[in-house]
Amino acid sequence: MIKVTAIKDVDYYTRKAAGCRDDPLEYYLGAKESPGRWAGAGSERLGLSGGLTREAADGEFKRLVEGGILPGESVSSAQEQRTVPGWDLTVSTPKSVSILAGVGDAHVSAMARDAHEAATAAAIGYMERSVAQVRRGDGGHRIEAAVPGFLGASFRHREARPTAGCDCGDPQLHSHVVIANMAQSAVDGKWLAIHGGLLFDHQKTAGYIYQAELRRGPSPAET
Repeated sequence: MIKVTAIKDVDYYTRKAAGCRDDPLEYYLGAKESPGRWAGAGSERLGLSGGLTREAADGEFKRLVEGGILPGESVSSAQEQRTVPGWDLTVSTPKSVSILAGVGDAHVSAMARDAHEAATAAAIGYMERSVAQVRRGDGGHRIEAAVPGFLGASFRHREARPTAGCDCGDPQLHSHVVIANMAQSAVDGKWLAIHGGLLFDHQKTAGYIYQAELRRGPSPAET
């Protein structure tokens, strides 16, 4: 399943969720969960790859999503005012896979995580190809082609957000693919807001792709 959510508060991704102990970064970047990783073909083109450190999360990642400031730049590259700074593409496994990842032996748990990662990559790749359009002009009414590829990071979690009074949540293997609301125009290279409506139009199909890839699982060569 894939759920698209407009980001209202960028700081949410670098501070604790309610009830997540004392570390303000624990929920998204702490030892209990995997560190985030740069994600998207757009990030790769800018030289952003590998693990996302806490310094990068509070620095490059925050500036990129919240301000539209590219790495190495000091001012926003976005040419249009963005009413939404970014998008959260949340990719979740079925509960059965989450349980295998959470309580299976080391081999089974790794297989479940690998299958989820491969399926997430396939779904996000589809979204990148399908949402390669940007908005221009007053109200963003002019639509034009964009260079395919998202700018953002992926955060894989083993459990759901804890409820009030609980130290941990239910097993729920899922990834937040958090992307900046900007892409490069294929017409003149300017950075404009993504045609966000296409994210919602394609989320169901991307979810089907995720499910199909998850059922296929990693090949023997990949394990």
